[in-house]
Parts: sequence; C-alpha cells; structure tokens
Amino acid sequence: MDIRKRIKLIVFISVFVALLSLACNVPRPLARMIYFENDREEQIKLEHELTDLDATLVSPEGEVVGLKPPHGTDWICADISGEVSEMENTEAFYSDTMKLNKTHLEIELSYDGEENWMSLRYLTEFDRDMAVTGEKGQIEEWYHEVWSNSGSAGRMQLWAGGGFMGPMHIKTTTTATWPQETTSTIDADYQIFGLVDPMDYRKAYLCNAGRNPAPENLDELTPGNFLNSCPFYYYECTAN
Repeated sequence: MDIRKRIKLIVFISVFVALLSLACNVPRPLARMIYFENDREEQIKLEHELTDLDATLVSPEGEVVGLKPPHGTDWICADISGEVSEMENTEAFYSDTMKLNKTHLEIELSYDGEENWMSLRYLTEFDRDMAVTGEKGQIEEWYHEVWSNSGSAGRMQLWAGGGFMGPMHIKTTTTATWPQETTSTIDADYQIFGLVDPMDYRKAYLCNAGRNPAPENLDELTPGNFLNSCPFYYYECTAN
C-alpha cells in the first residue's frame, strides 16, 4: 500500500472511531468514497477491519442497534435440529430395521452489501438401508435408498434488525432399489427466514419452515427467541 493510501486509511479510521464515540453511523458508501482507490479485495478487508471494532450504535428511539455485516460475508451453517438430526433420530427409533450409512449437509449464507441482499445455498444428502419384513416381523431382505435435497434462495432483503426471509426452491432426487430400482424427482418451494445477530454479525440463525407459513413479527426476532419461532428445521451459522 503506498503512502497516499496509508494516509487516507489512517484519516478515515480516525474519523470513523470518533463518530462511533458519538453513536453515529458511517454509511459504507462513504467508506468506499473515501477509500475508492482500493480494489474489491482491499475494500472488503477494510470493511471487515472496521466492523471488527464491535461497535454499537444508538437509534433515534434510544435503542442499541448493530452494524450490518461487511459486504461479501459468508456463513457456514450447522445442523442443530434440522434434516440431519431428524434422520438420526429416526434411525435411533427404528434401530433394528434401518441403517443410516451417510448424512451430508452443506448450507451457506452470503451477504451482498452493495444491494443489501442475503442469499442461500442448500444441500443435504442421505444414504440408508431399510429392512423388508415378513408377516411375522422377521427381516427377509434389505433395500437401499439414497436421496438429496438441493436448493437456493436469493435477493432476501436484510432488515435493520438483522432479519430476512424468502422462498427457497428445493429439488429432491430419490433412488430406491425396492420393490424395483426407481429414481424420482420432486420440486417444491419452502419458506425460510433467518437472523444475522445485530450485535455480532459473525453469528446467524436459519429456519427452514418447510411449507409452514413464516411466523408474524419477524422484525422482533432475537437470538434468544429465534428457536421458539422456528416450526421446522433449525440451523446456526458462523461467518468464515
């Protein structure tokens, strides 16, 4: 970084911190305007450094609110009570007649700070063996079944409180070997909603509500009440 850029960066950060002490918000377009000579990677790095100050702001109503995540932030989501948990619980219940061979989960959230949109990539894969039982309940043979659920959602506006919602299109492909080998595909639309923690953008929460309607008052979601509002699959996400 040349001396001119260093001077601009030092001046900008000084002004930014001074404004934070007065609980005022510095818009990201202003950051880009002041530091416009940076390329995209430098710009994203700068915004991460600024947000990492963990600053909070005060709204006109006197409520403490947080900064939005930096442009280009990605989160990886973990199953808390989602599809994988459901299948593992099913295996535990049918332990004598079901063998779960594989579970795989990939859920990634992304934030576009230029447009203020959240997007989602969703993939689950399963492989299991199921018993074919006779009249007296005896196991006569096993059949094999594999299936995957892949989908995406995009252009979900990130609200001031950190919430977002939108439809997710899911394609489910299943292959089974009993009573004969068949492959089927089903397309469905699911409702998803989530929350980026306004006090710590590194944490986010996601609910795949299935075909249930999204709950009302999503603008009142908090990390503390989010799970109570999720009627179906629940995931917790961490920024890369």
